[in-house]
Formats: sequence, structure tokens, C-alpha cells
Amino acid sequence: MDNQEMMTTKETPIPVFVLWRDICGNEKPWVDLEEAKGIDTILMQTLGWLIEEGEDRVVIAGTLSRPGVDQDELAGNLNAIPRGCIKDLIFIDDLALRAI
Repeated sequence: MDNQEMMTTKETPIPVFVLWRDICGNEKPWVDLEEAKGIDTILMQTLGWLIEEGEDRVVIAGTLSRPGVDQDELAGNLNAIPRGCIKDLIFIDDLALRAI
């Protein structure tokens, strides 16, 4: 992926709340058509840090190492969410984080 295709966020990851739709499957070998018509997507909520923002997806980390504490910057609990699935992306300001 080239630099034009991927827009990287600021060096410091930004705290965000993402509301998005995920797929829902059915593991049964056979279902009648009425049951099949009733399957739907699931509305999901992800709270974390925006690591990278691209044209087709965003990458959110649920866990980060503390800046200046560890030798390497580390991220865990990663989600790559397709842009087409995102219903809302809310940036969380520092004041809101201090209240937690």
C-alpha cells in the first residue's frame, strides 16, 4: 500500500469511539428461507486509539503501552474496520479521558 492510499494519523494515537456494523453468520447446515431472511448485521461499539486511517479502513487499538515508559511503542487488541461498516467515528478529547 503506497503513501497516497494510506493516510496515517498523528504520531500520537487519538482516542476514539467507533459505532459500526459487523457481519452475522449462521452455522446451521440448512435453514428455511424465512429464517434466512431474518438474519441481520450486528451493531458494534469499539473504544480505543486510532492508529491509522485509510481510504478503505481504520485501525483501532484497544490497548497501548504508555508513552515514554517502554522502549518500544506497543499496541494490542487491534481492529481493522472497513469504512463502509462505520456508522459513526467520534474523537474523544483529553478532558473526557481525565474524567475516567
